[in-house]
Amino acid sequence: QFSQWEYIQGPSLDRIVVDGWTTGEDDSTKWKTGQAPFGDRNIDGINWKTDWSNDTRSAIILRRSFTVDDVSKFVGSPLMTKITYDDSITIYVNGEKVFHDGGWVDTYVDLTLAPDASKVLKNGENIIAISLVNTAGGRQIDMNLFSYEKPEDQEAVEPLDSSVGAAQFSLEALDILGGRQKKFWPVSYLV
Repeated sequence: QFSQWEYIQGPSLDRIVVDGWTTGEDDSTKWKTGQAPFGDRNIDGINWKTDWSNDTRSAIILRRSFTVDDVSKFVGSPLMTKITYDDSITIYVNGEKVFHDGGWVDTYVDLTLAPDASKVLKNGENIIAISLVNTAGGRQIDMNLFSYEKPEDQEAVEPLDSSVGAAQFSLEALDILGGRQKKFWPVSYLV
């Protein structure tokens, strides 16, 4: 199953960004809904579900909501992502900027978005928002979002067994890529 994201494409960020877009407090009638992943060229067989190839649409903003039942379970645990992007990306969680890079990565890399997930997450609905601006070459975005849950009877934060059935948060879900790289989700997910 591929995740649904709200998105707006345009010639530049200043033409598409509106106040409140990173928190969901804006005019949602401007947003389209697209299936992830988003991209424009073939990288190891990724099947782009939403095309992002029009030269007049070099900028894109995306967002998606997810629910956290008890943020206290993530105290002291990092908020992480496995991600590929191209290019010039900024990631926000609940309106707070947690990552920016002016470059790109054509492979999947692990990034820490926050050293303590409980500092950027909240109980209930949360919003992850992403902006990208294509400056040259291809364009793509695919990611997951995860953290570790702290067991109630232990002081140390330990990963849950991902076989427990915790649903993942990912743009492309569990699709396997081509021979150069494969997605591997080693821990359980927030939502």
